[in-house]
Amino acid sequence: MVAFALALQLVAASPTFAPQPAPDAGLFQGRELAAAGLGVLAGDALVVGLGYATLQLFANDTFSPTAGNFRTAAFALAGAALVLPPLGATVAARLVRVSPAAGAFWKALLLASLGHAAALGAGYLAAPRFWVVIPVQLAGVAAGSSLGLHWGPRARPAVRQDPGGRATPTDPARPAKDAVAVALYPMCPDR
Repeated sequence: MVAFALALQLVAASPTFAPQPAPDAGLFQGRELAAAGLGVLAGDALVVGLGYATLQLFANDTFSPTAGNFRTAAFALAGAALVLPPLGATVAARLVRVSPAAGAFWKALLLASLGHAAALGAGYLAAPRFWVVIPVQLAGVAAGSSLGLHWGPRARPAVRQDPGGRATPTDPARPAKDAVAVALYPMCPDR
């Protein structure tokens, strides 16, 4: 019985039967793009809602209609319009991303912000036809957030210590020369 348990444990620990890490499925997956598009629209709706709430605050005399208050409200709404749509797209794409992804949240937010800036530039260039902003914003921000979530090197596999004290890689897809180098030089400073 002990021999059977040992054989079963050896089979389960072999690289062919051990669970393999899932590769990055790549960028521009349908779920991520759809979620990022919905996040952009949610961010735009939130900005419109904040604008309407600000208008009601001025109409109900909660804020006095002075030049300073209008300027502060305009700066706050402009900041919200610049930050909320890319942030909504990045958060939504991150929640439904195809895991594991190599990129990071901040990369996705930065690239989504660049797509949002491109949409605002397209709206400026097509001045009386401001409807151009929405399709360009959906495409640019969704693509930027997906690209940012998948841009970068994959995480390195963990290195564990075997009973002999040598470091062994846990990733079976690692090239043989790297496995020998890790086993011979476990304290290499450039790893």
